Formats: sequence, C-alpha cells, structure tokens
Amino acid sequence: MEKERLELKADKIALEVTKHTGSIDKIVVDVADLKEKTSKIIDGQDKMMVILQRLDQERIFTIERVRHLEEEVNKIKVHLAL
Repeated sequence: MEKERLELKADKIALEVTKHTGSIDKIVVDVADLKEKTSKIIDGQDKMMVILQRLDQERIFTIERVRHLEEEVNKIKVHLAL
C-alpha cells in the first residue's frame, strides 16, 4: 500500500514535470529571443553614440570657425573705421 502510494506520487510528479517541460522550453526560447533583441538595441545605441560624438565634434569646430570669422570681421571693421 505504501509502495503504491509512493508510485502514485511519483507518477503525479512525472506528469507535472512533463506539463511544465513545454513551458520551460518556451522560456528558454523567449530568453534567447530577448538576448538577440537586446543585442540589436545595444548595437543601435552604439551607432547613435558614434553619430552624436561626430555631431558634437562638428559643433565645436563650427563654433571655433565662427569665432575666428567674427575676429576677422572685427579686424576689417577697424581697418575700414566702421
């Protein structure tokens, strides 16, 4: 009787494990998909950072060039006595 009860419990546990195996497989697939999507997002953010750094460098260069041109204009104004 005890042996039968233990076998019945073992059968129920095996049945539950079988039920959840499909769920676990789905979770494994979902995690792999999540990793792939996360990698794509990170790659996209890396590309955006490169663009932003380039824009920042161009902004700095442009500000310096405008400053230089303003100095030249001021020199010309002095020369022309404006």
